[in-house]
Amino acid sequence: MSKDTGYDLLKPFVGKWHTSGIMKSGKDTLKISGTDTYEWLPGNYFLLHKVAVQIGEEINESLEIIGYDALTETYPMQYFDHKGNTGTMLASYLDGHWTFLGDTLRFTGKFSKSNNVLSGIWEQKNEEGEWIHLMDISLERA
Repeated sequence: MSKDTGYDLLKPFVGKWHTSGIMKSGKDTLKISGTDTYEWLPGNYFLLHKVAVQIGEEINESLEIIGYDALTETYPMQYFDHKGNTGTMLASYLDGHWTFLGDTLRFTGKFSKSNNVLSGIWEQKNEEGEWIHLMDISLERA
């Protein structure tokens, strides 16, 4: 993959998205709704990802910076949320599928053929180190 191709793979994210999904919390199923916005920072080397979603009754807002590392062909991600949390994830792309991997969270998903829907699942690592389904998520281009 050339350096340009790595940045090109980020282009489908750019724009405003209507976010929806469901999250299992014990015996309850919580509705997810809100918006995700991706925009290039000056220079077009990094994406700014803004999240404003509601999961059940809880509001979640965060900012994330996504870059591209041509040496490893991966996408470093650094996030900051409205509760004072921060962390990193590492994204990768293979055969049309995106994976975002953190210490305890993992997303696996893909874009529709038209690039107007991004859908997938989030999983969370339990105390035994197993990945457990956390939520189904879909972003539809606004």
